[in-house]
Amino acid sequence: MKSASLTLLAVFSLLTIASIPALAATIHVPADQPTIQAGIAAAAAGDEVLVAPGTYAENIYFMGVDITVTSTNPDDPAVVAATVIDGGQLGGVVWFESGESSDAVLTGFTIQNGRSPNGGGIFCECSSPTIRNNRIISNSTFEGDSSGGGIYCHDSPLTIENNTIEGNFAYENGAGICCYFSPAVITGNLIKSNRLGSLGGGIYCEGSSPTITENIIEGNSGYDMSGGGGICLENSNATVEDNVIVDNWGCAAGGGIWLRGTPPITLQRNIISGNSATEGAGVNISSSAATFINNWITDNSTSWRGGGLYCSGNPSPTLIHNTISNNSAIYSTHGGEGGGIYCGTNSATTLMNSILWGNVALGGGPQIWLAGGSITVTYSDVQDGWTGEGNIDADPLFAGEGDYHLTAGSPCIDAGTDAGVYADFDGDTRPSGAGYDMGSDEYVHSSIYEPGDVLIDELLYDPDGVDEGREYVILYNTTPDPIDLTDWELQWAGDDFTYGSLDLTGITIPALTSILLGEELIPGPDEVVDFEPDIQNGGSASDGVRIVDYVGLVIDTVLYDSPNTAGLPEDGGHIPYPDGMCAPDVPSGMVLSRDAGHTDTDDCAADFAVIPSILCPDDDGDGYQDDACGGADCDDADPDVNPGAEEICTGGVDDDCDGLTDGDDPDCETPTTTTTTTTTTTT
Repeated sequence: MKSASLTLLAVFSLLTIASIPALAATIHVPADQPTIQAGIAAAAAGDEVLVAPGTYAENIYFMGVDITVTSTNPDDPAVVAATVIDGGQLGGVVWFESGESSDAVLTGFTIQNGRSPNGGGIFCECSSPTIRNNRIISNSTFEGDSSGGGIYCHDSPLTIENNTIEGNFAYENGAGICCYFSPAVITGNLIKSNRLGSLGGGIYCEGSSPTITENIIEGNSGYDMSGGGGICLENSNATVEDNVIVDNWGCAAGGGIWLRGTPPITLQRNIISGNSATEGAGVNISSSAATFINNWITDNSTSWRGGGLYCSGNPSPTLIHNTISNNSAIYSTHGGEGGGIYCGTNSATTLMNSILWGNVALGGGPQIWLAGGSITVTYSDVQDGWTGEGNIDADPLFAGEGDYHLTAGSPCIDAGTDAGVYADFDGDTRPSGAGYDMGSDEYVHSSIYEPGDVLIDELLYDPDGVDEGREYVILYNTTPDPIDLTDWELQWAGDDFTYGSLDLTGITIPALTSILLGEELIPGPDEVVDFEPDIQNGGSASDGVRIVDYVGLVIDTVLYDSPNTAGLPEDGGHIPYPDGMCAPDVPSGMVLSRDAGHTDTDDCAADFAVIPSILCPDDDGDGYQDDACGGADCDDADPDVNPGAEEICTGGVDDDCDGLTDGDDPDCETPTTTTTTTTTTTT
């Protein structure tokens, strides 16, 4: 028995040891293994191959093992520059082709001098490695149908982040990066001075769904009939956000970006500037449906058509809150069309809340040129004017010297409309002031005040009887200092608080004091300002009142009733304001009022109670307010006299407040009695 027990214990111990994961090993190159490839061959999943500075003449394969191959400090540019894998023109430098996952990491190297049919620097197929913090430079592909000078990926959801991809060459597509049928994440890279023969000097994607964010894509170029100097997307459902795409040359088309047959995609907050091409120096849109939001498309130049954008081949782009400025279309000394936007055959472009200014074209249409296409322009600033609702023609007053932010006094401030975009190019909240700004920048108003410094403390928007002269608003100064309301406004709803307004110039609210805005005859709490508004009464949808300071900053908003069909905003950042947070619609003659502590949580439903107006008393406590201030109680000193009382037909008192007393009141008429006599005859 003892021997059997010892045997079982030994077996159990072995099984327990076997179930414990092996600790990851670190294999040093060249201390433990002479080459990087030897280090990979010696590694198991989870291990690290740590490479000392030096030049390693190798072409390495990860061999399907999820390991980290790293320099001694991937975050130090000097170490990255000193730790070199040189392919010697003998093939691609690094290969992922055996199903490696995102746990296969390559980081901290200079990868150079590779040459391959595809993927001179890095080749990736059916794998999803992480490629981070590398310099991928001076790699190329063979002559002919070959792509991906720096990186080539096919059917690979890989991650490419924080690399420098520079000086690579491809005879076909994607001199910097080429993606076929790959949902690649491409973020935070410098993709610079790559050169190609066909499409996509910086990045080329076909049939892919890449995420392309926060990259600098600069100085890439093509030759002959190439296109998409910065980025070329072909039949690809991409995310393109927060990139700087500058000084690229697309030769034939799309100096900055060329969209070819893409599905509906959105491009947001990109700087597309200083690029050049024959058609569409900034962006060329061919048979693509794309939405551009909050982009700078500026200072691009074409030798023929479409300095900023070129649209042709059934595209239907939508441009919202874009700044398209200082682009040019100049052909020799006499030609060039569509300095800002060229609308070619069968194109249908929509432009809203945007700025088209300072563009030039020698042949025609410095801002917009129609050549078989159409464009709908609304709420935009177009130099020399363009027909459409809300359009203006005025100098937008940019900051200047390549800075396209708006400055104080710009006519584009508050001149746009709600297009469902609630942040700008910099991430600042829209709207900042009383309305939405045109262009990619929302001017940030500078104010010494903050939301909540003045509160709308009480609101009577639907008094009993005729509204005129009986509505009022009580404001409360929550600060310890007086507030001068010069150039402040009280605004009330409509679709965007445009139904009515009151200029508050000349009014000062003392510290910690309330002031009533209403009919002068109504006694106020501290001070009365003569005011006869026409505030909307709710009843079917949300309405509201707000106070806006001298720079257009919304200081306080009260929204009441629901649903909020107009999408009215609230100063607490809820855009649009949720129905469940709106204050209730009050009965006629009642008010919305904050508590004595002036609570402000930006939840109107919680902050406001429905109470009788303090300015229309119910002195006798019968539940009916004095008719002298819009109530219905004809004698507020007698609790037995009110609209709910029964008329007593003696005494000459109008007990039920219907304007009639005793015999004049139909309630006091004596009913007529009819007597019927029945005679029974007995036979």
